[in-house]
Parts: sequence; C-alpha cells; structure tokens
Amino acid sequence: MQEIEPTVSFPLVMLIKVHWLLASDLLAELDLYPGQELLLMAVAREEGIAQGDLGDYLNVEPPTVARSLQRLERAGLVERRLNPHDGRVLRVYLTAESRALRGKIAAIWQELNNRMLKGVSGVEQAFLRRLLVQLRDNISQGS
Repeated sequence: MQEIEPTVSFPLVMLIKVHWLLASDLLAELDLYPGQELLLMAVAREEGIAQGDLGDYLNVEPPTVARSLQRLERAGLVERRLNPHDGRVLRVYLTAESRALRGKIAAIWQELNNRMLKGVSGVEQAFLRRLLVQLRDNISQGS
C-alpha cells in the first residue's frame, strides 16, 4: 500500500484539523461552534441575504445552512424573515447581540491567522493564498 504522508493532502488535512480544534476552543468563549461564525460574518457582509445564497457563498448544503441558522436563531443571533416579494425566500438578518460579536469574531480569526502564519513572510502568505484558491478551484471542478 502506498503511503499518504508524502502527499500534499495529508499535511493540509492535518492543518485543517488543528485549525478547527483551535477555532473551536476560541469560539467557545463566545458560545459559538466553528462554522457558525462564518455564517454570522457572511450575513454581516450582506444583511438580508437569502438563505440559499448564504449556502452558495459558503459552499454549504441547504439542509446544513437551515439547521445552523435554526440554532443561531434559537440563540438570538439571527432572524429569518420571509421575503415580502417572494414568500419562498427566507432572508437572514443579524440581531443586536450578534452585531456586538462581530469584532470579537474578527479578533479570533486574526489570532488564528497570526498563529498559523507565524514566521511566514508577506510574499509567502500572498503566494500561499493564491495556491489555496487554485487548489480549491481545481478540486471543485472535479465534483
């Protein structure tokens, strides 16, 4: 059997796991789970975003978005309202409580970024970001 450690995928998956664990610890201070902060920040980016568009933006399946939004709604962090012009479309809005979390969420992501990129130059960071986007695009085209 061929080894998987020499592949590029192996350290990438290990990085994702460690990143998720650290994010989980940091977000727990805000009573959030990894992924919920992404939903909140996406809604902050476009208040009133359609629930379906939110899933498309984050590349998350509709049932997963619906469940996550239900949890955030129960926690008082988002409101979902029917679009008055199209009753089939749910629009998502932040609450005052979640608006107050935006700066804290951004600070957590900055800390994650700083820890991960310690000792990596700005040029290397730009190159890494470009490569990661290319890798994502490559793998997305195959599905």
